[in-house]
Amino acid sequence: MVEKRRRGYTLFEMVLVTALVGVLTALVVPYFDSMHADKRLTAASDQVRACWAEARSRAVEEGRPYRFKVVPDTGKFTLTSEDQPGSNAKAVKIEGELPQGIKFAAEAPAGTDQASPDEVLFLADGTASEDHTITFSAPGSRPVVLNLRGLTGAVTAGCPDSKERP
Repeated sequence: MVEKRRRGYTLFEMVLVTALVGVLTALVVPYFDSMHADKRLTAASDQVRACWAEARSRAVEEGRPYRFKVVPDTGKFTLTSEDQPGSNAKAVKIEGELPQGIKFAAEAPAGTDQASPDEVLFLADGTASEDHTITFSAPGSRPVVLNLRGLTGAVTAGCPDSKERP
């Protein structure tokens, strides 16, 4: 008896392979997502540092204050120029967003005494109105804190309740 060669796969084989690929994907994707959360937090803190540096340099160059404001529990922020009486300088508004899954924390960390943790005002003399702390959070990762020294403009990053850099 001569055996016929099969030229394709059965529907059962195709469904079985598709189900296996689906299960493996469902198991692997959350692992990779949490693995990259620390990198996204670092990228978010670098993005805000760069925005603060831009605000500070624009304030000095243009001789007018700039305000950096965050929307708590989201990843959105804005950088706007403050209007100066008698100045015909064009208003500036830059909107930005943190990497996917990263949010600004709703409250300032314990131990900070600031009136508005979601705003930083950069003055024309190169200083900020006061010291500020902004906290970033991501699911499955430790929060990251940026501390801005108002008088010097120096920015340090770390984890809450520690001096280490993430």
